[in-house]
Amino acid sequence: MPEWIGIEEASNRLPRSPGVYTIRWCRNGEPVRIGRLRGEDRKGILYIGSAKNLRKRVRQLLRSLSSGGTGHTMARSYFCFSLNEVIGINEMEITWIELDDSDEARRQERLALRYYGERFGELPPLNQQVLRSAIVGELDQRLRDIIN
Repeated sequence: MPEWIGIEEASNRLPRSPGVYTIRWCRNGEPVRIGRLRGEDRKGILYIGSAKNLRKRVRQLLRSLSSGGTGHTMARSYFCFSLNEVIGINEMEITWIELDDSDEARRQERLALRYYGERFGELPPLNQQVLRSAIVGELDQRLRDIIN
């Protein structure tokens, strides 16, 4: 099972290696269920992203969330849709997997987004990118477990 921790705490614990991170909405120690087109996301996943350096990217996200949304795509969506009025930064938890290189991290992110989209009929609410091309390969089982 993946370990979920608050994103503020994670900014000091994340490795400086490439990987894929997943952010969920959690309230009172439990994931907040999010209604999706094809059912309910019981994990409350808000965003799936990849990074060359996980620690640096999540610190960038925290700065963006604290400063009104510039610099990170998730933060821009968070403020654009006024979700800051509904979801507090302290209600966001993160888990991650480390990968060997940034190309594999990006590929696994796209595979995870495709998997999520196929499962729920849409992307996580704060992922606004569109998957434009076919992605070849198998989704890492650790990411499949996070989404399921």
